[in-house]
Amino acid sequence: MHPVLVNQQSYLVDAGCGPVVEFKNNTFARIDNSFRYRNQYDAVPIQYNNTIYLWGGYGIFTLKNILTRYSFDTHEWNITPIKNRELVHERSRMLYVQKDSLLYLFGGIGMDSNQFLNTIPITDHTVYALNLQTMIWKEKGQYAISKDIIETKDNIFYKDHLIYKVSRKITEIDLFNNSVTTYKFANYKDVKSIVYHPKTKRVSYVYLTSKNERIVFSEPFKTFKGAIISSTPFYKPTTYTYIFKYVGAILLFIVLTAISYKAIKGYRLKNNVLRYSKARKQFYYHNNVFTTLSPQQKEILIYLTKNQEQYMLLSAIDDIALNGHENENHATTIKRRETLLKELSTELGMLLSLNKNEVFVIRRNSLDKRVKEMKLNFIVKIT
Repeated sequence: MHPVLVNQQSYLVDAGCGPVVEFKNNTFARIDNSFRYRNQYDAVPIQYNNTIYLWGGYGIFTLKNILTRYSFDTHEWNITPIKNRELVHERSRMLYVQKDSLLYLFGGIGMDSNQFLNTIPITDHTVYALNLQTMIWKEKGQYAISKDIIETKDNIFYKDHLIYKVSRKITEIDLFNNSVTTYKFANYKDVKSIVYHPKTKRVSYVYLTSKNERIVFSEPFKTFKGAIISSTPFYKPTTYTYIFKYVGAILLFIVLTAISYKAIKGYRLKNNVLRYSKARKQFYYHNNVFTTLSPQQKEILIYLTKNQEQYMLLSAIDDIALNGHENENHATTIKRRETLLKELSTELGMLLSLNKNEVFVIRRNSLDKRVKEMKLNFIVKIT
């Protein structure tokens, strides 16, 4: 029979649905007006909103995916409609956890479509959740645990929304923290049957001795369970999980690359210092004279060095570009200026290991967008 607690009152429900027995004042009393239906063996017993339900089960040569409800008013059982009942196939002996208004279940035994009256383990690897408020099923994910854990309900008990299976080791299934943890026995015994008592937090079990004797024993659960052996995820990673994982890895790579690039660039700007001697009117790099500049390129660099703390108008470079070419028209002078700046950025970029586009910072004037201004994008030490 299924033990069910409603409003702190204990009831026993017939394993196949029907008789309901109330345990009160140390006395058992049958309170239903039904009979033994023999229709929902190994169903899931549910207590919700002070009502007893049974879902699924086996009986009269068929498996079920129905939800039956016991009425404390009529003392009869009735079928409660589920809006998408067909989502979860008929089954019995499934594993389940109820948390508030949600019933989670998976695994169990289903019908063999190839052989009449033959049952086989459910292999869809799907966890389903029934909302007892809306009476709607939803798929919650695919589980990854081995079939030997879910193919039998032998030595299964439930504790604090956790599922435990006892065999040669103790397996703990936690749907809500996505884990399957295996434990050793604190003191190994060949357990044949086990019951957990929520109020006392003890386990009572029957175990087989080496002399083939069956012994009944009870102890606190914390002394029954030993050390952790291993822990793995309960749910299989979904396609979206893989997508998010790889997208996240790509984004992380991009961010790290950007940070590294910025750090390297900052290091170069800080440490690749070009020095200018005002007395000798000469540029030095690592104490070597920088001699590859033309006279006009050198004059432009001196001008920008002396004014490196501020943006200077591009038109100010025209006077330097015009030197020796006073009879040129304005368009030719601008073209000459652009050529000189391009050549200068190439020379400085090669010297300082910078991209030629990183040598100067060029922007439009804040007051007149038609006017461009520029400054050096690196430090020149003046001595």
